[in-house]
Amino acid sequence: MNLEQLRREWVSASAQKGALQAQIWDARAQEYMEKPLPLPRKDPFLKYMEEKVQINKEMSILDIGCGAGAYSLVLAKHAGQVVGTDVSSGMIAGAGDRAHRLGLSNVQFFCEDWGAADVERIKHCFLVKPARRTDKVQDEAFARAGVPLQRAQMDDMIQNTFAFLWMTGICPEVTYRDEIWQIRRSTEDMTQWCAGRARLVRGLSQKEEQRIASYLEAVSENGYVEETVTTKIVTMYWNMEEMMRQASGEETGWIRKNFGKNVSHFTAMNAED
Repeated sequence: MNLEQLRREWVSASAQKGALQAQIWDARAQEYMEKPLPLPRKDPFLKYMEEKVQINKEMSILDIGCGAGAYSLVLAKHAGQVVGTDVSSGMIAGAGDRAHRLGLSNVQFFCEDWGAADVERIKHCFLVKPARRTDKVQDEAFARAGVPLQRAQMDDMIQNTFAFLWMTGICPEVTYRDEIWQIRRSTEDMTQWCAGRARLVRGLSQKEEQRIASYLEAVSENGYVEETVTTKIVTMYWNMEEMMRQASGEETGWIRKNFGKNVSHFTAMNAED
């Protein structure tokens, strides 16, 4: 495969459904806002970031796919300026409220997609993404409705990102860690979540939606569903300045308009070093 083939074939179906993505994550906003902020000395991603880049007040950080702003808020305590963007207006509203409560004036949040973000001055880049993921309950709900799993799309994003960087002359550093998440949601919330995620793959008929609802009702206890997610978290680090420097004018435009539409969570920063 060459760069031209990759540009033609690397299309994320869910990335083309921004409105649905926003709706799904708006429904989860309160859940994420109630989570404690990650601790820099304990969170694996923040520890890795600190190993690669010594964050200081001369740096500005762009946090794309910031969700409820957890990483943005922590990084704002060490960087000069932080901007977080996400397609979910609910997440962005919660992140802004939390920044206000914490008295952080150097962090701003905007509701927009990756394609609208300014990456012209970015230098250090970190991509964090779950891969080889299994959602025990959700996967079975998909199977009951005959909906293909999203694993291939998620894993393709990792290999396509690496391939793109490699073919443009970049040698990204890749690390992995295994995680297990235990999630408890009301049966109603879990039904909405599974149906919404299924619609990112394809449309659902009324009968298929009912199959999902019936399955979740059957596995629920006292009105709640317990979900277990096992996944491998992939973290990729590279230098965007180097990428832009080696890319042609046409490639640079494609990177700016399309590259990030297929990846998240993506944290990038510029520095005066």
